[in-house]
Amino acid sequence: MNLEGARKDVKVFCIGLQKTGTKSLKHLMRRMGYRHYKRTAYASKLWWDGDVAGLVDTMEAFDSAEDWPWPLCWREMDAAFGDRARFILTRRTNAEAWLDSITRWSLRTNPEGHSRTRIYGHAYPHGAEQAYLDFYEGHLVAVRAAFADRPHQLLEICFEEGDGAEAVAEFLGEEPPRRGAVHQNSSATNPAVTGFEEENLRLAMAQKERLLAARQKKAGH
Repeated sequence: MNLEGARKDVKVFCIGLQKTGTKSLKHLMRRMGYRHYKRTAYASKLWWDGDVAGLVDTMEAFDSAEDWPWPLCWREMDAAFGDRARFILTRRTNAEAWLDSITRWSLRTNPEGHSRTRIYGHAYPHGAEQAYLDFYEGHLVAVRAAFADRPHQLLEICFEEGDGAEAVAEFLGEEPPRRGAVHQNSSATNPAVTGFEEENLRLAMAQKERLLAARQKKAGH
């Protein structure tokens, strides 16, 4: 195993879904001295290929990780690392706030470079709102249940409710970073123009129309 670069005794997996404060958590982990593994196509491919051993080997060189595929493979990482693993579950104030954020964000991403169809069953939340909400809420329920008798391994936080550096540092037995507040992703309130908006909107509306037509056809029977 390649241990070069790992600095901590634990492996911290940030297993909140996208648009729940994962970028804020990434900045915080790095500020606390954790060698953090950012999202890569390589790690996602390992997961889609079913190569759990490859993901475990990858994480041996790092202290923490967030974004895909880690919110999908937390059970496997729990089994592989045992009590060395710590999990941080980020969430929004409510499911609707998350849905609103990911709906707007979906229109700014590369329409050919995302995993939403594989994860949520639909490329966009438009017309598939309930599927997205079910996944979000189901994820919270499953994680909470898995660690109900192991609270030392799970921290659930919501940056919007005031959780932040102090809570994470206490959970990990670290000193909170001294400089600045936790970085906040401002994309929801100040969205950058990416050039994908027009094409995404076209695809999202086409999906919405297809799903509506399918529901109407089913109701007609």
